Amino acid sequence: MVKKIAFLFPGQGSQAVGMGKDIYENYEEARNIYDTADEVLGKSITKLCFEGPEEDLKQTVNTQPCIVTTSIALMEALRSELNIVPDYTAGHSLGEYCAMFTAGVMSLETTLKLIQKRADLMGATKGGSMAAVLNASEEVLKAGLEEGSKVGYVDVANYNSPAQVVITGDENAVKTAGDYILANGARRVVPLAVSYLCNKRKPK
Repeated sequence: MVKKIAFLFPGQGSQAVGMGKDIYENYEEARNIYDTADEVLGKSITKLCFEGPEEDLKQTVNTQPCIVTTSIALMEALRSELNIVPDYTAGHSLGEYCAMFTAGVMSLETTLKLIQKRADLMGATKGGSMAAVLNASEEVLKAGLEEGSKVGYVDVANYNSPAQVVITGDENAVKTAGDYILANGARRVVPLAVSYLCNKRKPK
């Protein structure tokens, strides 16, 4: 059986102050990615990634280009060491842009400009929150959403796996739903570090 290699890139919520600093200091390939991002986007992606502050880094207009830049920088550092060519590339949400760059669909400059435009548009949407729900039964998830809906809008944003879904909506509604789900058997409910209401909207 022939083994295949896949590169999978993360989405929003995976950011952390200090990310990428070590590879920037140790790999020219990574340094080139960060320096290009600074130049193309006209702001210091390096400072946001390496120094934060966290409140600025978690703002969608900054989070998305920072994660994409760091993901691509890590990938280029890896390839410089191991010369790996993936058979497949994929990404979760904004990670799709890294996957397309890695697959040769877009240039680095185009990738950076597109992700910044995406971030600007999504960042213009104010309010709301998201939370990852781990190991909740379908019945408990449904009941939790019904409970949250009593105080505001809440729904499922992503079905990430049979063991994890992400809920989104009005902040109080997401918290109410999450509290109910956690109290009724879910392993964890993790608020995500995002600054916008994602995916679904309450129909008019």
